[in-house]
Amino acid sequence: MRHPSNPPPISHATPSDGSCRLARPRIRTIGASIPGPRHVREGRANQDAWASCRLPQGVVLVVSDGVGSCRYAEIGSRAACRAVRDAVQLMKPETPPTELTERITAAWNSRLERRNPTECASTCLFSVRTHGGRLLVGGLGDGLAVVTSSDGTTEPRVIPLRGGEFGETVALGDGRESRGWVVEEFDDRAGQLRTLLASDGVSQDLSQDRLQAFHDWLIATFGKLSTRRWRASLRRQLQAWPTPGATDDRTLAVMWTVGEVAT
Repeated sequence: MRHPSNPPPISHATPSDGSCRLARPRIRTIGASIPGPRHVREGRANQDAWASCRLPQGVVLVVSDGVGSCRYAEIGSRAACRAVRDAVQLMKPETPPTELTERITAAWNSRLERRNPTECASTCLFSVRTHGGRLLVGGLGDGLAVVTSSDGTTEPRVIPLRGGEFGETVALGDGRESRGWVVEEFDDRAGQLRTLLASDGVSQDLSQDRLQAFHDWLIATFGKLSTRRWRASLRRQLQAWPTPGATDDRTLAVMWTVGEVAT
């Protein structure tokens, strides 16, 4: 596939009435998560988690990385995936991103079942696509959240996730959630935008100038498979990750639209 040398940026325009709509859009998601070599050797649980779900409001995709030094990191990451779903279930078409992230934080704390939040700290990356074409992508902490276009004619948009003052990871449970969230909104009524989320066990090995090609490859290679086959195949790909000496848990997930546009 040929890409322009200087593609235009992806539009952040807010949808308005009377423009094109998707005719029967079908939102697809795939993802996988595996424990890293170090956790396998130590017999420890995978501290990453991912989830996707379809709700009346739209489709949700989440990737979370439990902070390794925390006692209940794996519980925190699973709670983060559920918390995004809980928050989106309360969304209205006009809900602002700040209100959504406040609800995610509150839902995450509720999901901990009285455990100390500092012992469950976890990052939280998400993509929410409403049935009206509103796309919200962002998160709290490190990893990768990127939006690309299906035709490659626009430049990939990497969401500028924030670290702490000294470059440390910001996460749910560390008391800095209110100023750590970064969420961007996109107009995807045309159904051409795709989201890639990855924990740092994957993102730190990805080249910024190859994100479009990597995203294209994931969808072309695994998107056409049955659910059973893509789950197994994507896990095998993560297990064979070609970075020598990598020890982190590895998680990635993708969302895209299959459908035609009605104008």
